Amino acid sequence: MFKSSSIEADHTLDPKVVFLNSVFLFAGIVAFGMGFFRWQASAVMGSIDFVFSLCNFALVYYLNSHKERVATISSIALALSYCLFTAIYLLASNNSTRISLFFLLSASAFFLKGRQAGFTWLILVLLTIITGHFLPGFDTAYSHLDIVTASLYLMALFFIFLNYEIFKEKVNERDRDKEVLRLSEERFRTMVENGNDIISIISETGMVRFISPSVESVLGFEPGEMINRNVNDLIHPDEQPKAAMALANALAHPGGETLEQYEFRMKHKDGSYRDIEMVGCNLISNPVIGGIVLNGRDITERKKLENELKHQARVDLLTGLNNRRHFFELAEQELARAKRYGAPLPALMLDVDHFKLVNDTYGHHVGDMVLQKLSEVCVQTLRGIDILGRIGGEEFAILLPETKSEQAFEVAERLRLAVAGAVVPLEQGDSIHFTVSIGVALFVATDAKIDDMLNRADTALYAAKNMGRNRVCCEGIG
Repeated sequence: MFKSSSIEADHTLDPKVVFLNSVFLFAGIVAFGMGFFRWQASAVMGSIDFVFSLCNFALVYYLNSHKERVATISSIALALSYCLFTAIYLLASNNSTRISLFFLLSASAFFLKGRQAGFTWLILVLLTIITGHFLPGFDTAYSHLDIVTASLYLMALFFIFLNYEIFKEKVNERDRDKEVLRLSEERFRTMVENGNDIISIISETGMVRFISPSVESVLGFEPGEMINRNVNDLIHPDEQPKAAMALANALAHPGGETLEQYEFRMKHKDGSYRDIEMVGCNLISNPVIGGIVLNGRDITERKKLENELKHQARVDLLTGLNNRRHFFELAEQELARAKRYGAPLPALMLDVDHFKLVNDTYGHHVGDMVLQKLSEVCVQTLRGIDILGRIGGEEFAILLPETKSEQAFEVAERLRLAVAGAVVPLEQGDSIHFTVSIGVALFVATDAKIDDMLNRADTALYAAKNMGRNRVCCEGIG
């Protein structure tokens, strides 16, 4: 970082170093030559020239050895030049062009030290010219008009430099703005072309006006295939009403405000669907954009993971049925509905007969196979609206919405018979059969929670076991 800054500083100083080198060398050579010429007329003037020449040569050597001190050397050079030019102005009255030296001094001060210092030097030069002209004992050989004219020219020169510098700053500022804009556009283009998100611009009717190349990696379409195509063509039919609502919301909020985030299933070129998280802003009024800007991100893998975690949180991993927690969530909802509409809602409790004996005889892996077979039979026997869950080791609970008591008993009996006829194949061609006992309870108005029903169904279940197992028992009925 420091090395880079040093290099930038060297480049900034180079023009001033070159300028000073040129001035010092030229002034030193000229002053040295003039020293011989002036020495014949005036030893004082000749001595001044020689000293000035040596100072210039010394400054050249010092400057090239210490370029970083160009600011200090500039100040020394200006001070020496001022002293020399003032001496020439006051002592060399026979030289009618000597006042022009102050023009060089003023211009050099502006270039080397900037506008503020240039203005200070201008005031100093003007005071020197005017004061020297009226100084007793000195004859500048200039008329008052010459002094006024020279002063006006010096001020004009300063303002020319000043206006030029201001103009140059404006040009540089404009060039910097252009460069910043170019770099910004280049960065944006690079981000759009190489980013994973889909950047698109659509019209107020949903027609695609622009889409980034990333659409090919996400949805399989080349950008050219998407232009002038309605974005709704890719949205899953079930979610098109939501898409229409999102578009209406975007049209209702012009001005670039970031809008509500939506998730859509969008069709891949191969016919599958990808989950896309989308956010947009309405820039239709922007003459450069002229549309609704959408930013879409592929969240398919994230949704799969979320769904898998939800599934694991709700499902019993061994049987694939609702686990205890999720069963009770669904059951409470169904109980509330039954209360609201006065609908019948029988509850069944199932338990595998002699399940401990199965585990002890054949091993726990066979016990797991028995539970899986029971789950399979239940799913095949029951309706899609029935709620089924494994709530204990070998205990299963079932709710039968919109089912009367007689029908509930018939369903339970049909289920018992289906289980009794099921076969669990073992290794070496063997197989086992198993049975279940089922308790049935009916919804009553005093049931505050699903536990109330299940407790009664559990009581009926144990009654069935006490009566010999492999049977159905309904509460209050033997």
